[in-house]
Amino acid sequence: MCQRDFRKSAEVGLAETVFVFVSIAVLFAPGSVGAAIACTAGHAGLGALASLALLPALSAALAIFLPVVLPPIAWCLGLPVRTGNSFNSADTTLYPSLANTVGPQAGGIQRGLGRQLLLVLMLMVTSKGVCIAL
Repeated sequence: MCQRDFRKSAEVGLAETVFVFVSIAVLFAPGSVGAAIACTAGHAGLGALASLALLPALSAALAIFLPVVLPPIAWCLGLPVRTGNSFNSADTTLYPSLANTVGPQAGGIQRGLGRQLLLVLMLMVTSKGVCIAL
């Protein structure tokens, strides 16, 4: 019985430690991405940031799709609409994709189309479980 209590407390302690490290990473992520963008703009000029011009388009597409397009489709199919998951998934994928795009550019590393498509696929697959955890 004592061994089970020790294992349970060790699991709880490990989970709390992991959440502390994750919260630190989440706290510094926006500033880190901003610094990488500033570094890229400083080294390569503002033209290197042309790929970021699609971010407002992504936000606008989500803002139109979720309240306008998704509810009628869900109503026709008889499915509940849970918009929180879509926003969480988009936000969760947005920061790593920015970091993996702007970071290498700041370091002078150019990635080919195949590498970028692999990155998009990995981000799509790995961000799916995050909505459940949130």
